[in-house]
Amino acid sequence: MKGECRETAKNRKREQAAQEQKWRYEDILYLPHPEPVTHPRMPLRDRAAQFAPFAALTGHGEAIDETRKQHEQRYTAGSSAQGSTHESI
Repeated sequence: MKGECRETAKNRKREQAAQEQKWRYEDILYLPHPEPVTHPRMPLRDRAAQFAPFAALTGHGEAIDETRKQHEQRYTAGSSAQGSTHESI
């Protein structure tokens, strides 16, 4: 029971601290976002392109695909050769 009272008191203190902090910044909390004076805002399309993923290693994906294909060809050729030797035994 005492533990519950302590937790309730802690929660009350946290809520009170949050309210005090909100009151401290209430004068600027709902102001509109300031518009830049010295330069125009970047268009949303350009902002999206700025953070779009890019290929850091050009051609790396193609090299991986080519290696995968080579390994698949070796694996399929090797497994068919092994299958024929097992069948002959």
